[in-house]
Amino acid sequence: DSYIQQLCTYAIDREYAIARYSMENMLYHATWPTEWIPQALFMAHADYLYTGDRRALERNYEALKPKTLLGLRSYNGLISTRTGLQTRQLLDSLHFKGSALRDIVDWPWGNMSPARPQGGETDGHDFRDFNTVVNAFHYRALQIMAEIAQATGRTHDHEFYTAEAERVKTLFNAAFLEVKRGYYVDGIGSEHSSLHANLFPLAFGLVPSSHRASVVAYIKSKGMACGVYAARYLLEALYDANEDEYALSLLTSSSERSWLNMLRMGSTMTTEAWDDKFKVNNSWNHAWSASPVDIIARKLMGVEPLSPGFGHVRIRPHPGGLKHASLRLPILRGDVLVSFRNSPEAMELDLTLPANTVADVHLPAPSPRCAVTRDGKACAATWEDSYLVVKGVGSGTHSFRVSR
Repeated sequence: DSYIQQLCTYAIDREYAIARYSMENMLYHATWPTEWIPQALFMAHADYLYTGDRRALERNYEALKPKTLLGLRSYNGLISTRTGLQTRQLLDSLHFKGSALRDIVDWPWGNMSPARPQGGETDGHDFRDFNTVVNAFHYRALQIMAEIAQATGRTHDHEFYTAEAERVKTLFNAAFLEVKRGYYVDGIGSEHSSLHANLFPLAFGLVPSSHRASVVAYIKSKGMACGVYAARYLLEALYDANEDEYALSLLTSSSERSWLNMLRMGSTMTTEAWDDKFKVNNSWNHAWSASPVDIIARKLMGVEPLSPGFGHVRIRPHPGGLKHASLRLPILRGDVLVSFRNSPEAMELDLTLPANTVADVHLPAPSPRCAVTRDGKACAATWEDSYLVVKGVGSGTHSFRVSR
């Protein structure tokens, strides 16, 4: 909840203290779902990217390290909560006061036994000893810990966590990727492939390029077969895979599993589940469902920090079928203004950057041969993953056009 609320707040306000307080509070008061433990790392890393202030990383560095869940690593190099490794010493290192962590995958579970959940919003996920979703989080946590180590000048730790992440990536795909099917199963020994077992590897960069198309196709075949919590990662994964049209269709859906449905129920705030039918004690005040606020700013409009504190910014919109859109994003240095007009003839983008800010502007294009202009004059651009990229754009107001 706190991580999603943090990112949503960054999209609309220059308020960073509440998110930092929440991160530090939850760091030392961990809760029971396995995958929520490493999200303390996600929060700490996001705080650094948006503020440029590394003091929270320094202050909490030793407490952050166990959140990678390396303490749950089993004989095969993957992590598990079911192989006898949940000692009191391990749980104390995670600042968890309960008796055991449990894999969650998604929420709500529905009418299920905690020992072996079935139904709910987990898309029938087959909970095994070695869980695909949990190990995807482990991989991403190692990556982030490597970046935190680098940011705090701990070269040895940076090299260690980087190497561990690469090792887990290899083991992960060997264990969970069903090559003949072209997508992931839920865990070792499972024949079932949930949406979650595929969306999280895609979101975290685990999918080999050779299987990216088949994993994306499988994800698209499942629809919104997840709860509001996993929906945030699903949308992020789809936009990063340049599946703009499909992501937009989920954002604007009118189905039972949609944000529009929350309005239909009569709620004036985002809810804990898509509908009361999915959770009998559904909360009508849950910030973890507000993820479109974050996704629209960071992915649809494409404004993300490339360096801590937004000194270097990436502008990479994913317009899909939208004809026009605009955004004002508050950052520490001022406001970033982005607007685009999207037609079959051209993609036009207007950008205003505050002082002491440099941007790499990614312009969606059907071909590397498309002509690009900047402020009315032809300019050079490099071709990167279906985008023409103009690098090193300085502060002020600029206009770009890609002729199609």
